[in-house]
Amino acid sequence: MPSNFRLMLSAVSILALIFMVFPVPKGSAFPLGDAFDSKPDDSEIIPGFYSATPGGTTFHKSLNPLMTDGYDEPHPFPEYIKKFGKEEKIPEYYRQLLLLHPQDHVQSKIFDEAAFREMRRIGVLGFENKTYSPYTEPRAGEVVADQVYKELQSVPKYKVISPNEMDQLAFRLKIVSKPPSGAQPEAKKGKEKSSNLEEIPELPFDQKDMDGILIGAVTKFMDTYKDEKGELTQSLSSGVEFGAYLISAKTGNIVWGARFAGSQPVGIVGFFKGEPTSPQWLKKEELSRQAMKKVLRSFHDQQGPVNTTVFPLN
Repeated sequence: MPSNFRLMLSAVSILALIFMVFPVPKGSAFPLGDAFDSKPDDSEIIPGFYSATPGGTTFHKSLNPLMTDGYDEPHPFPEYIKKFGKEEKIPEYYRQLLLLHPQDHVQSKIFDEAAFREMRRIGVLGFENKTYSPYTEPRAGEVVADQVYKELQSVPKYKVISPNEMDQLAFRLKIVSKPPSGAQPEAKKGKEKSSNLEEIPELPFDQKDMDGILIGAVTKFMDTYKDEKGELTQSLSSGVEFGAYLISAKTGNIVWGARFAGSQPVGIVGFFKGEPTSPQWLKKEELSRQAMKKVLRSFHDQQGPVNTTVFPLN
């Protein structure tokens, strides 16, 4: 055996021994996850507050404009649901959504199973615009409400009334005092029926017109961020946050609710999830449309097939 070959073989053996004794730390030279995988679940966030740097991430805000430096920011729930339960900063229905683990950035829950499955004729009201300075977007509520209307309209089993039609027909929720609890309060039993008018919402429409009303609120509709100088700068990614709630036209109670909060993913994980991670960045209108598809996907999956003999569409 030539001496050179023996030396080479010895060197290889020594290197192999080194790797066996001192193994290479687990990991990868290339990031395989999404840039924001370390962000904690929304259920871990103290209600009413948002972390400026979720999970201690150091990624540029241009990739996730939702990472603002504000505290006590608005939450995506409409004023209507504050009428249920105790007078608290965070309404109970919204709190229940926050406790859910997000699935594809969506937190969704059915609050009344029986009523939910009856929903076929749905009126969509314009969403409340709760976007705030310096990220105010005057059209946010209008854009998101129109998107949910178009998505619902594309499903044959629903008969949907657009936000414009709802306005023209003066179908607006006007709350007199507080929504019904499902039963007359003990102290008021035996009193005249007229006293009930102070305890139930005024619903200015007939049950024959629709089964439910979809309301919501938009808090973030962003394509800008604050740079290190505190100046508003155009971001690469967009970010949206909104909530949607379905109300029974029969009782005025909340039947279903959902919340979405997210920006365009930038990692390979997002690609394998089927999320938009192409080199072309989505505008905030396009991102909110994708978000609404995700929200309504959970809506359709939970509702199941329609029985046309029980719920005729015409």
